[in-house]
Amino acid sequence: MARLAAVIQAEGPASAVAVCQEEAPLISRAVAMEMGVTIGRTSHKLRNPNNRPKPWVEAVIAAQPETPQFLTAADGRFGAILPIRLKSQCLTCHGSPEAIPAPVRDALRTFYPHDAATGYAENDLRGWFWVEVPPLASD
Repeated sequence: MARLAAVIQAEGPASAVAVCQEEAPLISRAVAMEMGVTIGRTSHKLRNPNNRPKPWVEAVIAAQPETPQFLTAADGRFGAILPIRLKSQCLTCHGSPEAIPAPVRDALRTFYPHDAATGYAENDLRGWFWVEVPPLASD
C-alpha cells in the first residue's frame, strides 16, 4: 500500500495500475520468502486471473467470510484467510465503472482485459489475502 500511495501521489492513479500488476506480486513474493510462507490474494470478482485461489482457499472463500479464518491441515500446514475491505481511495480503480477516471479505465483495459473487480463501494468486501505456513519441522 505504501508503494501504491507513493506512485499515486507522484504519477497519478492510472500509473498505480501498473504497480498492482507488476510490483505487487514481487513485493508479496519477497515478503513470503523472508517469512518462509506462501502469500496470495484472491477475490470472488478477479481482476488478475493469476490470483485464482488455491483449492484450500477456494473452499473457504466460497462462503465469502467477512472475518479472518484460520485453519490447520492434516499435514500440519497452517492457513489464514484475511478479508480485504475497500477504503475510499480504492474506489478510483474498484468503484462504479462510470466513476472510474478515463485514464484509469484505459490502464485497466490494457493490463486487465477481463477485469471483473469494479462496482464496489467503500467498506465492501473486495477479496481476501491468504497465507499458507508450512508444517513445523519435527526434531
